[in-house]
Amino acid sequence: QPLAARQAALARRHAAVAVTNDALLRTTQAYLELQRAATDLAISDEARANSQHLVNLTAAYAETSQGLVADADRARAELSLRAVDALRSQEAVQVASARLAQLLRLSPCVQLTPIDDALVPIEPVPLDACLGELVAEGLTARPEVGENRHLVEEAIARMRRERYSVLLP
Repeated sequence: QPLAARQAALARRHAAVAVTNDALLRTTQAYLELQRAATDLAISDEARANSQHLVNLTAAYAETSQGLVADADRARAELSLRAVDALRSQEAVQVASARLAQLLRLSPCVQLTPIDDALVPIEPVPLDACLGELVAEGLTARPEVGENRHLVEEAIARMRRERYSVLLP
């Protein structure tokens, strides 16, 4: 009986690790989405600033008759498109922030911002590692596999107990 109880406890511990890993994965993905949205916003803001500079230049040339009014109009149209892109990027940042806040069980009104300005490459495993070894290691390290192994061991311990229980008074 104690052996079966230990196996059941170990199985529950592995299940808890699996749930923790899933929560960490979802949170990491939400953070990376927030970081991507923030990077897109920075790019949109820079494009809008460049478009504004182009509008100022073409308008100045059009006023002095050194440039065409049509060029100034096209630059203003481009600026309005860039402004819309910037608003969409701001919306994407707010949505990503709210999703991350939800996963972290924070108020969705909290505006989260990424720590880094740009995505930093992550190398979780050496690039020269053998793929077959990585797959084998990953499959054996899965908490679900450990949970199932301990559940089987618990069932075996209970089966042995029941088999020999008729012989003991």
